[in-house]
Amino acid sequence: MEAKQPEALTLKSNLIWNSVGNFIYLISQWLFTYLVTIALGFEGAGIYSLAVSICTTFYTISAYGMRNYQASDISHEYADSTYVESRYLTSLIALVGCALFSLLTGYAWQTLCCIALYMLFKLTESVSDVYQGVVQLRMRMDYVGKSFIAKGVLELATFGSCLFISRDLTLSLGVLFLTSLLVVACYDARRAHLFYRPQAEPLKLVLSLLKACLPVAVYSLLFTAAGQIPRIVLESMLGSTMLGYYSSIAMPVTIIQVSANFIFAPLATPLAEAYTTGDMKAFSSMIKKVVISIVAIAVAGVAGFAVLGEWFYTLLFGDAIAPYVGLSIPLVLSCALVAACWFLATVVMVLRRLRGLVISSVLICAIAIAGSVPCIDLFGPNGATLVYIAGLVAFIVCNVALLRRSAT
Repeated sequence: MEAKQPEALTLKSNLIWNSVGNFIYLISQWLFTYLVTIALGFEGAGIYSLAVSICTTFYTISAYGMRNYQASDISHEYADSTYVESRYLTSLIALVGCALFSLLTGYAWQTLCCIALYMLFKLTESVSDVYQGVVQLRMRMDYVGKSFIAKGVLELATFGSCLFISRDLTLSLGVLFLTSLLVVACYDARRAHLFYRPQAEPLKLVLSLLKACLPVAVYSLLFTAAGQIPRIVLESMLGSTMLGYYSSIAMPVTIIQVSANFIFAPLATPLAEAYTTGDMKAFSSMIKKVVISIVAIAVAGVAGFAVLGEWFYTLLFGDAIAPYVGLSIPLVLSCALVAACWFLATVVMVLRRLRGLVISSVLICAIAIAGSVPCIDLFGPNGATLVYIAGLVAFIVCNVALLRRSAT
């Protein structure tokens, strides 16, 4: 006789657990950049940021944009084991792709080692994500929150300790990877197994799922690449040290983006349920509340960084960062727009209007590719943000038009 599955929590409880866990994990991720800057200087921060930019793009290949698709699969079209096995396959593909890209670019040996180890770390996050999708579908995001809290605290402690003792970024990233792997194996996997029994799935089912999610994967890859391309171009044009300054300014601002994400990340399943049952009043209400919340967070963020930005950054990094504080306001706007884009994409996925999602992601990536060099030439480091903002606005306009057509 199978053990009884844990009961679902309320939407409010899921929102709280997701918010607390993500916030702690977000702070730890920002502190990684801060600690690298303090321990190794802005050049070391630039190498770390380059590894983050490259691996974040290949992480999207591994994650395949599948989380919201998985969390909104309330009819269980695909088994949990199918989602998990597909993640192992996409993670292998992402690892090989990252290795080939890094070798072809001709980076220095230390940089290549940092990229490789950070990619392994990101793959543990990708596997964790698919396990979290299993529990999210059952409305048990307390497990997700606790996982993020554990990873945030343990990863920060081990990475930071190793970094300041060894002053070696490569060794510290290796420790980071092992710490994350331990939490995924000992906590995330075991919690997910409360809801399903792992079993080998036929390859044709795994490939069927990957085919069904291919438009989502294309969107996820192109959308993420659009955010990283300007940074990679910035590094190639202005150097690792400038990217270090830019990334140091950007990381605290990202709190706004992820804070907005807290609000709607657990909503994929309730949105799907409301849409499936025809409860369009609840469906529309959730959308309106999220939009209002994102606008409020953006306004508060712009005001906060405009008034306290210079004091805040010089307190953290010293006077050397002062000439670059002006980068923060455009970054605040871009983060708010990213949050809005993420939510729009979630709604479009729930409606399964995936073709439009691909078109809009092609558009934003094309703008990033075509506009990064001229914008950085004209506006310096701010150009990397401005070209991204232009792409985000185009993405929003395209998807709002798609939703309006779907409503008629």
